[in-house]
Amino acid sequence: MSVSEKVKALLEKIPLFEMATIDNDGMPQIRPMGSKVVENNFVLFISSFAKARKVDQIKKHSNCQLYFHTPDYQAWFTFSGTAEIIEDQPTKTAYYSKFAKIGEYFSSDKDPNYGLIRFKTKKIELMEGMAMKPEVLEIK
Repeated sequence: MSVSEKVKALLEKIPLFEMATIDNDGMPQIRPMGSKVVENNFVLFISSFAKARKVDQIKKHSNCQLYFHTPDYQAWFTFSGTAEIIEDQPTKTAYYSKFAKIGEYFSSDKDPNYGLIRFKTKKIELMEGMAMKPEVLEIK
């Protein structure tokens, strides 16, 4: 099974993940995330609060990393890439209904607190079991 196939299968089983951004001091800031939609070439759309610190951090430093792991920690992987804040209302509307439980956080796709992040993956590193070296997938 290819790295791409393994990661796609694992993503279906992992509801939560962590996102690392870079703050104004150049330090990483990591937080848990939940709502994601995975598109072709591992482009992810992620819901967020529009005024969250990560939004300003992404606007200033687009390089980010996402970290996923299975509940038993037998597999874990990172997505390294760039993130951007989506301000386009038709795009925000198109993705709003694709997020599970989004209604618990935002009243609608036009809620001023609803934000949308597009993450473009450039590299995936997958570790499984006792592997000491990751399997790597570069994405063009």
